[in-house]
This record gives sequence, C-alpha cells and structure tokens, in this order.
Amino acid sequence: MSVMTHLSAYSSLSKLNLDYNCFSEIGGLLHCASLTHLSLAHNKISCISGLDKLPIKDLCLRGNQIEKIENVETLRTLQVLDLSLNRITSLSGLQNLHLLGSINLESNLISEIKEATHIHDLCLLRELNLQRNPVQEQLDYRLAVIFLLQHLTGLDQEKVTVEEKA
Repeated sequence: MSVMTHLSAYSSLSKLNLDYNCFSEIGGLLHCASLTHLSLAHNKISCISGLDKLPIKDLCLRGNQIEKIENVETLRTLQVLDLSLNRITSLSGLQNLHLLGSINLESNLISEIKEATHIHDLCLLRELNLQRNPVQEQLDYRLAVIFLLQHLTGLDQEKVTVEEKA
C-alpha cells in the first residue's frame, strides 16, 4: 500500500500495524480517538505529521527516511518512541514529551553529546538507545550522556551502573 486510507470509521481502533508498506506520509488517523499503539516501520515516511492529539503511547517509525523530530509535541501520552534506522541529527522536538520512558534512536546521524540536553527534563526517561550513531565515537560519550541524564537506567541496551552515575 502506498496511500493511507481514511480510518475515521474505526474510532475504537487501539492498535494499528502498517509496517513494510510504501507510505510516504501519515494520514487518515485524525478520528482514531482510541489509538494507543501505532507502527509504521519500514515505509518511506520523511516527515512526522498527521498524529495531532492522538492518545498514542507507543509509536514506531523505525526504518523510514525521517531527518527531523517534529510535530510530536501534541502526543502528550507518548511513552515509547522508536525512531531507529532513520536520518535524524538532533533530539530537538522531544523536550515536551514528559511521559516518555524509552527512546530508540539506533542507527541515526546524531553526532553531538549536547543533543542530550533536549531531553534532560524528561524525568520518566529510563531507556535511551544511541547505538550506531556518530556520537558514540566521542571521548567519554557514555559517561557524559549518563551525567546529563541522571535518571537513565539503560543506555545503548546496557544497564547504567551506580559507579557510572557517581
């Protein structure tokens, strides 16, 4: 499928998996007032849009062509976000998603440790995955990220130790 059909007739829909299609944009979800889990992995999406004020808790946009985290500030219930295998260079856009507990940004283009400051105030954030990003090549990368994000319990799919936080 390459075009998302209008799903307003499915207002009770809570989970939707549209992985491995050819969607280039997100649409037709406006009236899905019960949608809590959405997966659009491995499509051709380049821009996050069409999700305004949906009650999504778990959003997977893995393996798309997204370069910028945008238009997610109205997803106030978002807890799990998977943006791995995209082309993202900045964590800007996540700063107001205060219920986020897990962010997967594996295999993106994040190159600066200072990008972690965008998510510094997300107190419920416990898991962050930045594996296979250029930022990992920086000196003391792991300790610097843990210092900036003291509440993390897992970084790059490894537990954060008490010693690392000290």
